[in-house]
Amino acid sequence: MRVVYYTSASFMDSALETLQLIKQRHTVHLLIEVTEFSKKATVIQIESLKGKKLICTPDQVLAPDQLALFKPYFEGLASVHFVVHKNKRGFSPLSMLNALKVGRFMRKLGFDVLHLDNVSQRILALAPFLKKRKMVITLHDPMPHTGEESWKINFRNKYFIKSASAFLFYSAYSRNTFVSLHPEIHAPAYHIQLQPCSFARNLMHPFTRKNDSILFWGRLSTYKGIDILLKAIPIVLEKYPQQHFIIAGKPSYDFQMDQQLMQPFRMQITFIADYLDMRDAVMLIQDSQFLACPYRDATQSGVLATAFAIGKTAVVSNAGSFSE
Repeated sequence: MRVVYYTSASFMDSALETLQLIKQRHTVHLLIEVTEFSKKATVIQIESLKGKKLICTPDQVLAPDQLALFKPYFEGLASVHFVVHKNKRGFSPLSMLNALKVGRFMRKLGFDVLHLDNVSQRILALAPFLKKRKMVITLHDPMPHTGEESWKINFRNKYFIKSASAFLFYSAYSRNTFVSLHPEIHAPAYHIQLQPCSFARNLMHPFTRKNDSILFWGRLSTYKGIDILLKAIPIVLEKYPQQHFIIAGKPSYDFQMDQQLMQPFRMQITFIADYLDMRDAVMLIQDSQFLACPYRDATQSGVLATAFAIGKTAVVSNAGSFSE
């Protein structure tokens, strides 16, 4: 079959692994949506979108060193293009106009199946181009995480879910949750286990450094259970008074760190309240004793996929698919 695989820069860590399977049996055209928000997300690192056209080839977007790292993953694909959205709003007349242009580009490529890697707000106007074609949707999260509910998520999901020919999930937990939440949906739902992020291995430093910190890494949000970690720290310090902790990630959905919980042992915590690119994150993971993921709820985790790829232990809550 001829497949257009439409993903986002935010999901490229998992998409790269999935594409290795699909391209073995089908002709695959890859479209990667990138915005100001996602230009430095997971494995993608783009310095600027200024001057970029709506649809660009990889060499027009990626720096030469990045392009070299992606080359093995892009081999065997029929084509690879970036869809560059420079407007910040997902729902806007310009976004819808751009989606129509992308739809016309897809029509020129020719395709039998559109594989949507999650459902972006910016592709709602693609609906007219999907008539008489199959649509497969990968759903990373069958329901919003705690603290991240949004009418926009519900709207875009309802817009596309009823039209899908099949669904793909990265865990049995996600698949089963979706099936239970949507008994009215009869399209088949499959799952493949989320694979370790092999791209991260390219970024490992070759020398051994001191492994003395317990690390929390990832965007900061309510469902990540960071307050649970903060409440656990004094218990750890009773037995290991010299233990050091690192909490690193950019706050999202108006998340604010509980300063009152953190203050009594502030000297034992390095707090990096900013987004870390993959290279810096890999260095932190390599240099840690282990990762802590005290999540309240979860589906699967790119943090774990990255840790496992470079051979680092993680201590996690029994949430979502973590036991898988």
